[in-house]
Amino acid sequence: MFGQRRRAGTRLPKPPKRKKPQKPKVKELTDAYRQYVSGNIETRVTALAKALKWWDQAIEYFIFDKPLNAKQVKLYGLSNKTRTLGARVESTEPERELALVRTIEMYQKIWTSAPSFNSHKAKFESVRVRLEQKQKQVESRHRFVLESLNETFESMGVKFVVSKSDVARQFDGSGTILINPDLTKVLGNKARREGVLPVLFSEAFTVLKAAAIERNTSGDAVLNLERFAKLVPVMLGAILTHCGKVERAKVFKLCPETVEAKVDTEVKSRDTSPRTGGGGSGPKRTRKGPKVGGRYMPGSAMAMVYERLADQKPHPLSQVLDGIPVSNPMDRLKWLQKHGVQTKDWTVEISGNTVQMTLHVTV
Repeated sequence: MFGQRRRAGTRLPKPPKRKKPQKPKVKELTDAYRQYVSGNIETRVTALAKALKWWDQAIEYFIFDKPLNAKQVKLYGLSNKTRTLGARVESTEPERELALVRTIEMYQKIWTSAPSFNSHKAKFESVRVRLEQKQKQVESRHRFVLESLNETFESMGVKFVVSKSDVARQFDGSGTILINPDLTKVLGNKARREGVLPVLFSEAFTVLKAAAIERNTSGDAVLNLERFAKLVPVMLGAILTHCGKVERAKVFKLCPETVEAKVDTEVKSRDTSPRTGGGGSGPKRTRKGPKVGGRYMPGSAMAMVYERLADQKPHPLSQVLDGIPVSNPMDRLKWLQKHGVQTKDWTVEISGNTVQMTLHVTV
């Protein structure tokens, strides 16, 4: 009897209560489905990948309260096989697209409450010919930029494709960098004005990141920093090789005959040249006048973007970014947007391919 008594404090703890997964946002799925209606196959594959990312979160949410029955388990197993085919590196883009479409269609048969993909697929098929013709026209218009980028970075396993999007650059996870027409137009203007070398360097960092991304054991994309560092000399060699094939006058057009260093007047005391008296004539600032918008140096890239939007009228994004003397003009526009939020002096709204600034105070 004594041996059968339960000792005090030996009661087994209750297992922790399972926390219900967060419900995914339906808008993220419908946005991905809308992006599928495109004449560019890489864009469609990227849209499908975004949709599947939503489904991964949704499936955890769906099965929390309602586990799968035997028929659904079998169908789910088949969907995983088709998804694996779509993720294979050796799969072609059409094979990848077909596999991912079939995966989503099987998911829909299991979880019928999710937004339907069928209507977007039908819409794409109805306008497919027109969209693909339009895509060819875009690629033809930007042929020089695309050929320069692809011929240079092909050896790194990366290719560039023009794709209509609000995002300047996207990586599909399978070796393709999608750049939108606005960025492509900016790069084309840069090539004509500065030469092909600045264009290649403007996209070099994106290429390095794309080439250094690997899949971990969980299937997530991660940046391998060691590989990133090793690819730097490979990237520089690829640029050098391509520039060796381009007409010299088209490589770099802005190199001056002589290079003159200009030093701020505040550091004149570091000048080692002989001085007479106490004054001396040191170099002066080349940019004078009040700061643009109360914070930007006249003539700077930020000032140029601000001045182009100061009339508070809507402008095409490509027009605002054209000729801004930096490798990524879009970054300056985003900083202008952030500064407006911080200071509350202005608001910058980017809607599709249009941007407009509203001033809240007189600057």
